This record gives sequence, structure tokens and C-alpha cells, in this order.
Amino acid sequence: MQTSYTRAEKSVGLFVIGSEYISIVPGASNAPKIPVGGMIPSIEKKSISYIFKEFEVEKTAMLAVRTIQEIADLMILVKDPHGPLMTTLANIEKTSTHLLQITGRIGQGQGALGSLVASRVTG
Repeated sequence: MQTSYTRAEKSVGLFVIGSEYISIVPGASNAPKIPVGGMIPSIEKKSISYIFKEFEVEKTAMLAVRTIQEIADLMILVKDPHGPLMTTLANIEKTSTHLLQITGRIGQGQGALGSLVASRVTG
């Protein structure tokens, strides 16, 4: 039977409001034995406000809110039909359509380059 312990903790459960438990942590095998009727040293229970402070819940929530706002602002820019993304995509589409027309004419032997290519193919 274990009779040496390093500490006892009374903690508030994070996921079930109001739930508490006691955690008794065994000591090292060479730690002094607790005498019969002796007391196990304990640590003060952590309050919800202490846990929020320890995990910087407020700071983390503010960062999350700011990030969500930045994403929302970015989505407005992305959806704007006259914004930078849509304008760039429209320009790429126009350029690719134009290149298809040019290469089609060259393939049909039209223009100086088309005549050159056609003469080499039949030549």
C-alpha cells in the first residue's frame, strides 16, 4: 500500500460546470512515509477565473475574433467583381482566349508565321 504522496489537489472540472475532484499524486518510492493519521500536503483548488487567466482565454478569444474579422474582410475583397482577384482572373481569361485565336490562325497557315509553319509542314 502506498503511504508516501507528494501532494493532493482539489480541482474544478473544466467540462462539467460545478464538478470537482481530488487528485492524489503518489510520491517517490524513497519519499518518507506518511504516519497513520498524518496529513497529505495539498494545493489550493484553482478557480475558473484562475484557469481562464492561466490559459489566457480572453487573449485567445480576442485573437480568434480578430482573425475571423480579417477573413471576413478578405472574403469581401475576393467576392468583389471589380476587385483585384476578379480583375486578374478576367485578364487571364482574355489573354488565354487571345492566345487560342492566335495559335488557331497560325495552325491554319494565316499570317507570316502561319505561312512559315505551313510551308515547313508541307515542304
